[in-house]
Amino acid sequence: MRPMTAKTLSWTTFGLLTIGAFPFVANPGVASAVSSDDLPNRQSYSGTILPACGACATANEQWWQTSYAVDLNTLCTTPTAYLLTVRTNTKVTCDHGSYWVCDDSSSMACSAYIQRPACPQDSCKRT
Repeated sequence: MRPMTAKTLSWTTFGLLTIGAFPFVANPGVASAVSSDDLPNRQSYSGTILPACGACATANEQWWQTSYAVDLNTLCTTPTAYLLTVRTNTKVTCDHGSYWVCDDSSSMACSAYIQRPACPQDSCKRT
């Protein structure tokens, strides 16, 4: 058996930290409960073929913020047992349509349950 070198230990530590940062990788029970609707920036187009966007940022970006709360937080009390999350939807205008970028940011606030909003669908594909 080869002795553990500093390089091997470093990569092993990095791998363990990476896996721990992604609970859906570290916990198979979480992975089975997650649907594609739970992941940001994921779109499914039922057979729709989107045109290429062309030149983008042809106008100022537009953005909206929406709050939602679907994740239980043990630090919150029963009526407000969910962690409040903010979704920022940014619309980038292009020559042949637009595309959306959706980012989620957690807060430390508690909230009653609020359904997760969907990311709007793009009208063009980025190339």
